[in-house]
Amino acid sequence: MFIDSANVNQCCEFLQASETLFRMASWRGLVKPLPYGEVIIFTTSIATLLFLYRSSHATNDSIYSLLRFVVGPFEEKGYAENREDLPPQDVSPRFDRRSSGVVKAALQIYKSLVQGVKNYGRHPACPHPFSCTFYTLQGAVKLFSLGYGLQACLRVLLQLKRVVRRPNLLPSLLVHKNALKLGAFLGGLSGIFRVNTIYVSLWFVSCLLRRVANKDSQYHAIPSGILAGLAFSFFPDNTIALYVMWKSLQILYNDAVEKGYLPKLPGFTILLYSISTAILFHAAVLEPHNLRPSYWKFLFTISGGRISAMDRTSLDVFGLKSSQGLLEAVGRTSTVILPTSHFQ
Repeated sequence: MFIDSANVNQCCEFLQASETLFRMASWRGLVKPLPYGEVIIFTTSIATLLFLYRSSHATNDSIYSLLRFVVGPFEEKGYAENREDLPPQDVSPRFDRRSSGVVKAALQIYKSLVQGVKNYGRHPACPHPFSCTFYTLQGAVKLFSLGYGLQACLRVLLQLKRVVRRPNLLPSLLVHKNALKLGAFLGGLSGIFRVNTIYVSLWFVSCLLRRVANKDSQYHAIPSGILAGLAFSFFPDNTIALYVMWKSLQILYNDAVEKGYLPKLPGFTILLYSISTAILFHAAVLEPHNLRPSYWKFLFTISGGRISAMDRTSLDVFGLKSSQGLLEAVGRTSTVILPTSHFQ
């Protein structure tokens, strides 16, 4: 995880181990889960990443490609927009002569509205082309459409057989709250960050600093990132929150190593992967109730059910209630406890 060449399996293993450690600590009463804890983690982490994105950073890191797509390339450190070189905008729309009068009128109104929003106004310190309003709406609508479209298409594909037999199910699949939540999260993340980075609100936005100081600053990304991260409440997910958190720590660690503040640990990725695997296998045997249900099902599948066939009664002496935890894990994942004779 702390080296860019770490593969996806290592990353997933580390994220699962991190969540399992928290579940184990929570089960022991050492920590207490916070309401919207994943939102807090994501908000602080994305604010850190966005600050690094607007500051000096290693542009070859994969996370910056994602941020470049979400918040736009204009916010990146070192981006120089020559406004005089922007292509001139043709405000007079062109139409096909064969188009009907209604279509012409509709297209003309639409293009006039878009052009009006583009030319609405932009602060001199803003690096993006066109107006601040257009820049904000463009990012929000694009990401909302992407998130909603992906979720809606996935639901339709998974239920394709049912849709063919019962076409009346299609509207309910397209207008589903999960699809709207993902769209709201992605659209809000982009739109709120942009509006707080480049546009004037009523009380607290980064562009207020731009207008007061008459210059741009990477520190504007901190309050903007915090407010934008709140959109994660529409689509909270532990894996996403943990990935963003550890990715921000990775970049901070690499930056500290480059500056000589911390030593570079050889073989750290292998060590980290080994520790993560040990944690997950410990939990699978002694504390299966503290594993994420999806990971328990994964272990059950790859082991052919052997992970559930292990006798945990003798392990109860350690005080972890292993046999009871097995019943909990099996019950919430719809798996079964296979007898040892099944494998003979």
